[in-house]
Amino acid sequence: MEVYVANLAAELSARGHEVHIATLTDDPEPQAGVRLHTVRSWSSKLISHADPDRPFAVPVPDFRSRADLERIVRSTQPDVVHAHTWLGWSLRSRTDTPVVMTVHDFAPICQLRTLWRPEGRTCAGPSYLDCLRCGAASMSPLRSLGLASATVAGRHRMRPSALMVLSRCMQTTLEPYFDMPIEVIPGFVSPQPDGSGVAAQLPPGRFAMFAGDPGRHKGLDLLLDIWRNDPPAGLDLVVASTRASELPVTPGVHLLRLTPQQMPSAWSRATVALVPSRWKEAFGLSAIEALSAGTPVIASDCGALPESVESGRNGLVVAPQDKLGWIRAIASVVEDGGLHRRLADGARASAARWAPTTVVPQIEAVYQRVLQRRRAQPATV
Repeated sequence: MEVYVANLAAELSARGHEVHIATLTDDPEPQAGVRLHTVRSWSSKLISHADPDRPFAVPVPDFRSRADLERIVRSTQPDVVHAHTWLGWSLRSRTDTPVVMTVHDFAPICQLRTLWRPEGRTCAGPSYLDCLRCGAASMSPLRSLGLASATVAGRHRMRPSALMVLSRCMQTTLEPYFDMPIEVIPGFVSPQPDGSGVAAQLPPGRFAMFAGDPGRHKGLDLLLDIWRNDPPAGLDLVVASTRASELPVTPGVHLLRLTPQQMPSAWSRATVALVPSRWKEAFGLSAIEALSAGTPVIASDCGALPESVESGRNGLVVAPQDKLGWIRAIASVVEDGGLHRRLADGARASAARWAPTTVVPQIEAVYQRVLQRRRAQPATV
């Protein structure tokens, strides 16, 4: 979500829009052409993120945040507010400025945001008592009670002028809980990668690459098991993880920390990208980053991944926990040069779907639509 917002702000600014970002981060990184505003919050102090550098908004209005947001709106006079987290609902519901929302995960129906149960299976949908038990397995019961209740209240309070999601998977999952249309507008990949220092960190030969959180729901343990017991001949594994230092050391596995700007350059050097997720991926940024770099992707057949990874065209799709299937898929892409070339060509051909020139105009069209609808409404006194 942070990468999406930064890239969208840069693209909108380049297209002539005046862009402001309101964030809970105390010291946000400067961004050319974009004005940053820090918003204070009481609730993010009471219910903190596991990473103290990443404060997050809870699903109910925070009155301290509301005061800061309304001050920002008064001073900047935006045409549209584009919300990406619950922070947007701290604005008063009767504001004169239309608020559109992009949902990046399953936060409107899941306090854990993933629909992934601690015992290792996908949740079929929210049930208050089940949500309490599920949350209590990974946090304190009191915190789970607060977040589960706030999620229900926040979902019923959500009345944006337009609601967008990143995939058809998200659309079909969330539609039963909203009485308004949900539009699918995918994420996109920044066209300006920063390759500085990447090549020196990568292994000299061929390598497969995984990127993302190392949690069990992402399936990294499957890849580590393969490289530990059945390593593909002549193929190393690069793991670009948010918590790489906590992973066990396995021969042939390289643990790296790469910035979002360095990821495209790393993907372009990889032989194949691996996305072995077990959870219901809401979008699959790693997959589209790799495809946009011309790298074939082997991905799990779950969530939104099959929407971008078309088996036999730009990659292969395998059942998420089928170890033998994954071993065979990796071997086929690496050892069959003709297959690899065909999938790489397909990856490059599909990249236009996630180019800013394709996606950002769709977002601008939503802005125009809600503004026209607002102007057509009779004036109130």
